[in-house]
Amino acid sequence: MNQNMFTSLQDVVDYINDYLKCPVTIEDGGHRLLAYSKHDIKTDPARIETIVTRQVPQKVIHRLWGNGIIQQLNESHEPIRIDSIDDVGLGNRIAISIRHQQEVLGYIWIIEFENVIRPEGLVFISEVREAVKTFLLQIREKQKEKVKGLQQFFLQLLNEHLPTEKEIENVSTMLNRKFPTKWNVVVFRFQEVIGKQIEKQLIYYFQSTHSVNVVFSFSRQEELIVFLNGEKCDDDVITGFIEETSSTISQRFSINVEAGIGQTYHRIEHVSKSYAEAVEVIRLKTMFQTELQDCYRYQSLGIYKYLDVIIEKKKHESSPPMPLVQLLEYDKKNQTELILSLEAFLTKDCNVNEAAKLLHIHPNTLTYRIKRIVEITKIDLRNPNEKLSLYLELKLLRYSG
Repeated sequence: MNQNMFTSLQDVVDYINDYLKCPVTIEDGGHRLLAYSKHDIKTDPARIETIVTRQVPQKVIHRLWGNGIIQQLNESHEPIRIDSIDDVGLGNRIAISIRHQQEVLGYIWIIEFENVIRPEGLVFISEVREAVKTFLLQIREKQKEKVKGLQQFFLQLLNEHLPTEKEIENVSTMLNRKFPTKWNVVVFRFQEVIGKQIEKQLIYYFQSTHSVNVVFSFSRQEELIVFLNGEKCDDDVITGFIEETSSTISQRFSINVEAGIGQTYHRIEHVSKSYAEAVEVIRLKTMFQTELQDCYRYQSLGIYKYLDVIIEKKKHESSPPMPLVQLLEYDKKNQTELILSLEAFLTKDCNVNEAAKLLHIHPNTLTYRIKRIVEITKIDLRNPNEKLSLYLELKLLRYSG
């Protein structure tokens, strides 16, 4: 097949459509629509929504990942037949991935209605893939320069560089959107550096989400940093975005991830503060996994964001308060866990049943332990000031190791 016969991707999809008599779409590696052929009145909902939104619907992508179809496509050199998935509006299809070395550049999707593609048609699809690959490589090279410039700009923001009006204007042009007046930064922290292919898939995922307005995102070592337009971010929406993204990462790539988000800032030079706050959320969540399990926002950290300040204030004190010293000594001597029991009890706001669940013991056992703690230390757990002080001291002990 002579690739010079095509001047655009549209030429290619029309050529495939004429040969196979089936509707065709070409997508990039993030399932964004690049070109599509004509189709009869009869077609499936997934194709219609893809054409209207210029993006494969997320519900379809989730199902394809969940069924292992995308993974199979990304690893196979041959066309794959995909049976209809009616609940997401997907009809019978033939699909093939377009790859360069280990990178997935995109996909060709062909709908089978009345015309079933025969073996010679599958050979044709494999051959025409090379023509599509040529165009996708050209698109990739253009995008690489643009992404490189944007990444440099946002890295400078994290390093507290104040951009000029000209730099902001250039970035707005590259983003093809108005520069936001409010900013939030979300950080996703992985246990190890993620590969380029996973990074690319996640960035495509951010670009296709409609729940929040992602301005730009990139990875740096173990972090994936997401810059949000703060003009359209409320607490529930952002929390939903983080939870959904974390779940998607876990399901698709079997990777554990922690996430945090900084406060909203109006001035562009304060973006680095939002980033630092997001990182602090993750750091504290790692230390206080139970207490901060469902906390993602810096402003929701409460007393935990002041622990380092309090420790600085207390650094001249030689030891914890006497009640905690007594419990530590008692636990050491008797191989008990009274101090952990007290911490769980106070963490669960003195709810015996909830604290017992946290400790994996019977409520009666915890009731006995609390009674023993009071006998040893003479603390008054009905006094809110004393309870708060003990709670804070226990968290400071954990914070300081």
